Amino acid sequence: MSRKITLLYAEDEVATRLSHVEYLKDRYDFEYLEASDGEEAFELFKKHQPEIILTDINMPKMDGLTFVKKVRTLSPYTKVVMLTAYEEQEMLMTALGLDVVNYLLKPINRRKLSTVIDLILETLPNTSESKNIYRLDENTRWDDGRMTLYRFGDEVSLTQSEKRLLSLLCAYRDTDVSSEDIFIHVWQDFDTEFNTDSVRTLVKKLRKQLPEGIITNTYGGLYRLQ
Repeated sequence: MSRKITLLYAEDEVATRLSHVEYLKDRYDFEYLEASDGEEAFELFKKHQPEIILTDINMPKMDGLTFVKKVRTLSPYTKVVMLTAYEEQEMLMTALGLDVVNYLLKPINRRKLSTVIDLILETLPNTSESKNIYRLDENTRWDDGRMTLYRFGDEVSLTQSEKRLLSLLCAYRDTDVSSEDIFIHVWQDFDTEFNTDSVRTLVKKLRKQLPEGIITNTYGGLYRLQ
């Protein structure tokens, strides 16, 4: 069984760090590590080898650039996101030379934060978390492990039937799925008589929650998630 992805968040502004970690915990089933300065962050990195690092540039004891340089001597593959204030742009250019995957300007926009994490998940090896994530468009993802749809980083309310349908379509993405298979998977009741209208109505409701045009249907009651 694959271990959980570990994310290290290094930020000396405690309230800011705690707030963002709580936001991420609601959306990603990671192991979370927190550090208040660069030295503490590097010690945590050596001990736990996190796959993802979010780090402020300006921190006490050891700044973010020095921290990332030390990380790169041990791991060229760790995904690093720099958090920077506008006036630190010159330092940011140095950071980009350290193979930083992205940067976020402070104060951090949470929707942009979740989008960056989603993109990182797509580039990680086949972990239990990355296997469960389906990107539907730039701002929409389906977390099959949590059976939760997110748009712009916020949870979208779906019924249990809509969740089961979306899970099925994601599992067979780019493949036609019949109305009969949808009916059996969603209703899970062999005593209930198959009804194409029920399937059609459910698909229509789910479409309203998803990016436009992502679910297509063809003659014969076949549906496909693009």
